[in-house]
Amino acid sequence: MTANICLGRETLRFGLLDWRAMHNDAQALLGRFNPNIDLRRPPGQFSTATQQMIAIARAIGFSARLMVMNEPTSSLDDREAGVLFDVARQLRAGGLSVIFVSHKLDELHAICDRFSIMRDGRSVHRAALSEIGKLDFISTMPGREISRTASHTTAFGEAQVPAPGPALFTAEGLSDGRHLRQVGFALRKGEITRFAGLLGAGRTETARMMSCASKPIAGRMMLDGAPFAPRQPADAIAAGIGFCTEDRKIEGIVPDMTVAENMMSAMMPKLARAGIVNEPRQRDIVAGFNENLWHQMRGAQPEDP
Repeated sequence: MTANICLGRETLRFGLLDWRAMHNDAQALLGRFNPNIDLRRPPGQFSTATQQMIAIARAIGFSARLMVMNEPTSSLDDREAGVLFDVARQLRAGGLSVIFVSHKLDELHAICDRFSIMRDGRSVHRAALSEIGKLDFISTMPGREISRTASHTTAFGEAQVPAPGPALFTAEGLSDGRHLRQVGFALRKGEITRFAGLLGAGRTETARMMSCASKPIAGRMMLDGAPFAPRQPADAIAAGIGFCTEDRKIEGIVPDMTVAENMMSAMMPKLARAGIVNEPRQRDIVAGFNENLWHQMRGAQPEDP
């Protein structure tokens, strides 16, 4: 971990890496976030939140005059985010400027002095945070009248809340022998269920189990009233279950593949015959997804894919 934090500004002694000095430097930087982390362990053994703190500590170590934080709290719990805000305030007090990119309004009000709202690649409003209320802030982002924002409309039209349907997916007594013990829930058709909790609470492990990215050692799952016990992720995909991983950069994409190939990776068995991919069909599907996404971003009613 010391090598990661000191990357690009290594300390040399007699032409060799001075690991003692680098370790002390890394400890001082990362100690602002969490002084109890073992710097001799590789980052891969830590959570995404800790890895994010390592990246921030490395940036601080360069003594930059301007730091850009792009969604830095995306994998942090409230305590860790609070520590990050304290560090950002320390940097600001020391004369460093910070650009803080976030979609969480509470974070902006907690740490920022001024804001710039962007839409369609352009800055549409810039001012001091003290000059705008939250409702005006929200309505400015999609470019809607404040009356529509207050009436609970969405970027895709009027909000429609369907009546809950029958149970689609249920889990009873799920356990993986490490993080999960007796997890149970029910998801109805036309319903959105949220798993909430701090890092390590078991949210990610539960989601991975539903998609067969990992397997339970106890408990059972039901899909459409029938037992659901996929042997591999392909079985979950075939059953109509999609999974968006928490760490999308590491587990959610294949960097060496094109965007189109990444979008179609789960559909390859349907697009290939005798090992040959139907590229015209692939292009048509990708173009359809892109068009629907564009309509949604522009506030139009989405079409059926």
